[in-house]
Amino acid sequence: MGAGKLRTGLLGLDRRGQLLLKALAQIDAFELVAIADRDAAVAAKLADQYRCTSFDDYRQFIIQNSFDCLIVCAGLHSCLEHVRMAVKQKSHILKWAPMARTFAEAAELAALAATGQIRFDVANPLRYCDRFYPIRQRLSDKSMDRPFLVRAFWDGGRLAGTVDSHAAWMTDRELAGGGVLLYDGYGLIDHLIGGLGIPQQIYCLSRSHTSDKAIPYLAETVAVLSVRFGDGVLAELVLMRHWDDLAGCRQVTLYAKGEVLTAECRQSGVCNHGSQAVERMEPGCDEMEMVLRLLTDYAGSLLSPDDHPFASDTKENLQVMAVIEAAYISAQTGTPESPARLLERAGL
Repeated sequence: MGAGKLRTGLLGLDRRGQLLLKALAQIDAFELVAIADRDAAVAAKLADQYRCTSFDDYRQFIIQNSFDCLIVCAGLHSCLEHVRMAVKQKSHILKWAPMARTFAEAAELAALAATGQIRFDVANPLRYCDRFYPIRQRLSDKSMDRPFLVRAFWDGGRLAGTVDSHAAWMTDRELAGGGVLLYDGYGLIDHLIGGLGIPQQIYCLSRSHTSDKAIPYLAETVAVLSVRFGDGVLAELVLMRHWDDLAGCRQVTLYAKGEVLTAECRQSGVCNHGSQAVERMEPGCDEMEMVLRLLTDYAGSLLSPDDHPFASDTKENLQVMAVIEAAYISAQTGTPESPARLLERAGL
């Protein structure tokens, strides 16, 4: 794709979609052409604010526009066929994580995009969070001496006033495809794969649990994973989601010979086994900053692909989806599962 502005559409205007809308307005590389949401009033109000066209009919949104790229925030249960239409019209797709609801759905969309010679990428803001990136970097550049254990606690608590309008469908396993593992754990698993490669084996336990304030939950809200990577590295991941007005906590700790690297919501640091601080960083990377960096990276990869490769492409996200699918299979069967087996079956 040559120089110029990217004719862009945004599908889905929940809290994440509106965050992307604000970010798109700050990046000159994007020309926002149209936005769409089932809530016509919200779409019209935002279209007037950002001087673009609004739609509440997803089919007409796709048919009446020609996009260089379509950014998808809406759940695929409501727009899968319309995303397929956009792919067939040669629009590049940037799907807010997760890539899809299941590994099979992700593989089907990837194959459709490959047939049309367009890109299907994933917007994964955690890739641009400096609080967690040190772990991925230290693992991938092999600078840690014999890492042997990763422990993660990922609590997806919801702050007051931040529960999106899509929360109801996210409680339904059939519509959403999964729960805390798929939607909250996606970025964490992506980081671990980026640093350690695809796990050899996964064992997963899960259950649903809600507070008295929440509607009944059919997708899992608690997941515990035991994971074995190559070179003898083990991982213990605990993920939890609740609807109470709590901030939540995200922490990952990597143990290696002679040092411990801990990343959390507030800080990242490297300590020795005596807990004496060796290095401490305070990056202060907020959600808007992550999205701005993500979209700038994405625009550069479309306008100058040779100079700016995108950090979250189809192949890498299919690996993430395979790991999550393997965990769900393990939870159902009660036995360990291999993500590589799923990839091999799909010819990937």
